[in-house]
Amino acid sequence: MYTNQEATLRHEVEVDTRIAAEWNSWQQQRVQVGRERESVHYAARHRRTYDRSQQWNHTLDEGIATLTAQGDEYLLSYGKTAAQVLAGLAAARAAAEAQRLVYQAADDEYAGWSRFFLVVGGHIHSSLHCSTCYDTTIIGWLPQLSGLTEADAVAEYGAVLCTVCYPSAPVDHVNGGTSDGLTLTERKAAKAERDTAKAERDAKKFAKTLQPELQFVELNARGKDAPRGYDFVTTVAAAKQQLRDAYKIAYGFGYQTHREHAAQVVVDAERALQAKGVSQKDIDGIKARALKQAQRDGF
Repeated sequence: MYTNQEATLRHEVEVDTRIAAEWNSWQQQRVQVGRERESVHYAARHRRTYDRSQQWNHTLDEGIATLTAQGDEYLLSYGKTAAQVLAGLAAARAAAEAQRLVYQAADDEYAGWSRFFLVVGGHIHSSLHCSTCYDTTIIGWLPQLSGLTEADAVAEYGAVLCTVCYPSAPVDHVNGGTSDGLTLTERKAAKAERDTAKAERDAKKFAKTLQPELQFVELNARGKDAPRGYDFVTTVAAAKQQLRDAYKIAYGFGYQTHREHAAQVVVDAERALQAKGVSQKDIDGIKARALKQAQRDGF
């Protein structure tokens, strides 16, 4: 024996099953209209364009006008007259319009319950009018789910709900897979957090590849017992390289901690150059060239 809820659900399924059948018949009639339109273009000797749109080089109205002028006397190569082609289009249009009215009359029974529609190879939508679908989108009804919740639909078909129709739905691949339970917004935030963490890891890996002088400066900044960089640098060439590495740190990663670290390395390198007797003018020139090189290399 059905409970009240089960009886209501059964009613929703029954009603939408009937409505879906009428809608499918309407779609079939629309397909036939498309075929008859093609026949008009071919009979009028129209040609398709060669771009991606594949549009006809004349409008349908122009084709109708051409066939109307030819009348019933013009026999086409496949045995139909121009008038017969036009009659086929008119009949298909009339049948499609009649079926549209039948569908709309059936749809009057709809009382606002939840509905689910599946795009072939795509997502489940809550209506036939989702902004992500087009006139050419192949879509089918899922009347067996009518009246159910989003959770019921996910349990039945997996996490393939359209996030436009269902903003709270978990995001997952169209063809299945295990959902992580995140919404689209949550997944974007998680990705941003992972990207930031990866940049931090890359910065640490880069720092480990630098010259020993820079590593000593970093150790000293953490309070470890190690000589400062300008004490450890023994040549002008090493001091210049230290400057270039400092600008790589600053422009390569851009975090505040890295900029502060680079600033200290620059100070140490300047002291090393001064200790070697290099003038401040020459030091400023070396710094300018190091900055220009770092910018040119994309740091």
